Amino acid sequence: MFTVIRRKIDNVDKWSHLGHITDTSFNGNDDTESRKNSFIGQVNKVLVQFSKLDPFVRTRLFKSFCSSYYGCELWDLNTKKIEDFCRTWRKAARRVWSVPYKASSDMVYLLCESASDDDYDELCRRVWNFIVACNTSACSLVRGVVYYGIHFGRMKSVIGQNAWFLCEVLCRSLSDMYTRKLSAGVLCQRSVSALKPDTARRVESMIEIILLRSGLLHYKVLSY
Repeated sequence: MFTVIRRKIDNVDKWSHLGHITDTSFNGNDDTESRKNSFIGQVNKVLVQFSKLDPFVRTRLFKSFCSSYYGCELWDLNTKKIEDFCRTWRKAARRVWSVPYKASSDMVYLLCESASDDDYDELCRRVWNFIVACNTSACSLVRGVVYYGIHFGRMKSVIGQNAWFLCEVLCRSLSDMYTRKLSAGVLCQRSVSALKPDTARRVESMIEIILLRSGLLHYKVLSY
């Protein structure tokens, strides 16, 4: 004989499943906030444990230990929470390189280019590739859900919102989402091409000064 256990089902506004927080709005804001707080903690640990290393090594560690955006494929890319997350990333990058907080976002991006991609570009790339993987999935149910979200749900679906938003931002068609995954290099080239011509020269000078400060570069005419 089986014993039937009667339990009430709680009615909640959000719930954590496999580390991803799902809420009733389905825009991923709660999960984004949780990931941002986790990111801040990871950055603090890296900077405390590896404070004596040069900024180039710290940047590689920054990429390795602080770039896990688990569940970001389900975030709504066109929200203030995403902007807040990216702003937090840039503040962390300034701390890794020990540059003033007034350093422009473009300069911070170029400083980290050799070891890390721009955070927003990385989010866009992951969401795009997730949609492509779903569109080419061997499971007909997965393909059907994503197809409905893009072509019928549209702005009422997170998948649909992100699909149309990415096509507009990246100047691509919906048909590309069924065949072409994006590599990090493609978005990196797009971001670099949009920079002002003098920004790269200013960053080169900044890197030279950072090398002098770190003791990795020496000039006979200059003391520490």
